[in-house]
Amino acid sequence: MTPNEPTAIIVVNYKKEGVRDTLKCLESLLNLETDNNDVFVVDNGSADESVSMMLEWSRQRLPALNAARLERGKHPVNFVYYENEARDDRDTLCVSAGKSKHAITLINVAKNRGPAAGNNIGLRYALREQYQSFWLLNNDTEVAPDALYWLLQRINEDPKIGMCGSTLLYADEPETIQNLGGAGFSRLKGKGYGLGQGTHRSMPVSRSRVEDELRFVSGASMLVTREFLEKVGLMQEDYFLYGEEIDWAFRSRNKFRLGFAPESIVYHKVGATVGTRVQSPLSDYYMTRNRIKVCVRFSKVSLPFVFLDLCRVITRYCASGSWDRAKLIARAVVGLPFQAGVTIRP
Repeated sequence: MTPNEPTAIIVVNYKKEGVRDTLKCLESLLNLETDNNDVFVVDNGSADESVSMMLEWSRQRLPALNAARLERGKHPVNFVYYENEARDDRDTLCVSAGKSKHAITLINVAKNRGPAAGNNIGLRYALREQYQSFWLLNNDTEVAPDALYWLLQRINEDPKIGMCGSTLLYADEPETIQNLGGAGFSRLKGKGYGLGQGTHRSMPVSRSRVEDELRFVSGASMLVTREFLEKVGLMQEDYFLYGEEIDWAFRSRNKFRLGFAPESIVYHKVGATVGTRVQSPLSDYYMTRNRIKVCVRFSKVSLPFVFLDLCRVITRYCASGSWDRAKLIARAVVGLPFQAGVTIRP
C-alpha cells in the first residue's frame, strides 16, 4: 500500500439539515492532494429534500470545482446517481460496480438504520471494487489537503495497523484538539476518554505514546484496510448510535494494531447531527444504553461501577426536578426503547 493507493471515502448524510455540512465535506475532499480517491455518499433514509439538494449541487457547483481541479492537474470528478435501479434486500439503490472511478457516488437508502448501517452500506458498495483502503468520515468534517496522504503513509509504515485515526480539531476552535486519533478506555469507569482532548494543537505529540494508549479510533475520521474488513467484518449495527467504533476496535484485538497519523488534520463540528455538545435526549439515551452494551460484550468487570454511576446520575436528576431526563436515563439502563418527541429540560 502506498500513500497514493486508490481509496474509497465513505460519508453518511442524514436529513437536509446535514446537507450543508455534507457538501462542505465533499468540497474539502475535492482538494485532497491524492488523486486516486472515490467518494460514496450514503443518504441514510432522510426522506426529505436531501438527495435533490445534493443533485442540485452537482449541477450548479461541481463544474466550477472540476475546473479548479483541472488547473491543478487533477482528474475531474463525476457525480453518479441511479434513481431508477432495482432495490436490493437492504432497501438501497443498486449501483453497478466499476462506475465509480473518479466519482462521487450517491447511494439513497430508504430507511435510517443508524450511522453504522449507513457506513456499512457504503463499504459494501466500495468492496465490490479493488480498493485496499477505506476512509470513513463524519459528514460534519472538513479535511486538510494532505489528511489522507498521512493516513496512508502511517499504514504503509506498519502493515500490522488495520485502523488509523487523524488529529481531530474543533471546527469552531481550530487551535484546540478534540482528540488524537481517538480515545483510551477506562475499565474502571466503563467508558472512553479522548486522548489530548482540550489541549492546544501546538503541544508536542508523541505518536508512539498515543498509539500505546489508543483503544479505539474516532469514527469522525477512521481509515481501515481491506484486510481488516475481511478478517474483522463490518461495523456492528445494533448500537444504532455511538459505541460501534469501540466494538469494532475491540473485535480487532490480537489481529491488528490501531494507528495514529498526527499530521492528518481533520476539522470536526462535533455532534452537528444529534446535538452531542448540548447533550440532546437522543445522544444521552444512546450513550447510556451503549455504554452498558459495550461493557456487557467486552468489559464485564466495569458493570458494577457503570450501574452505580448511572444510579447516581438518575438520583441527581430526580433531586433537581429533571424528571424527564431521569426517566430517559432509566429507560436506557433497563433497555426500553427511546421515546421521540418527549420534552427534556436541561
